[in-house]
Amino acid sequence: MEQRLEQYGIRTIGHLAQASDVLLHTELGKMGHVLAAFARGEDRSDVVKLGDEALVKSAGNGVTAQRDIHNTGGCKNHLWGAG
Repeated sequence: MEQRLEQYGIRTIGHLAQASDVLLHTELGKMGHVLAAFARGEDRSDVVKLGDEALVKSAGNGVTAQRDIHNTGGCKNHLWGAG
């Protein structure tokens, strides 16, 4: 992604903030809009008073393998500690 941005002279957060939305969408799809919004400090979430934050509705626990797993046995081995 960095190389694609550099092709258009986008090397800093400031460059990203000033970049064309059309260019970012064309090159990066939805992520282009997300990155531009972050760079511009845009946030559509509601402002909440400290202490009034929403309760967490769920929690997850992800696991990332060091290499691709291509079958059920490999998955089981990884998840159950043999991989």
